[in-house]
Amino acid sequence: MPADKLDKVAKYLGVSVTYLMTGNEGYYLDPDAAELAQQMFDDPDMRILFDAKREMSPKKFRKIIDIITAFRDMENADDGDI
Repeated sequence: MPADKLDKVAKYLGVSVTYLMTGNEGYYLDPDAAELAQQMFDDPDMRILFDAKREMSPKKFRKIIDIITAFRDMENADDGDI
């Protein structure tokens, strides 16, 4: 069955495509965790951050988080370019 039809059937039945194909809802019991895992799978930049978290010391990674937070705060404040 083509993927688009499978998706429509799953939505109609209120289940996931994974459930239709395997009979269970998949690895993640929490929908938010499943969504984050899918985003990380789809977005190489998110994978880089995740890998950095696993591979860097907590102190070094904290510096990265502080930088990202500062940029996000500037973006939210509409300050424009740096």
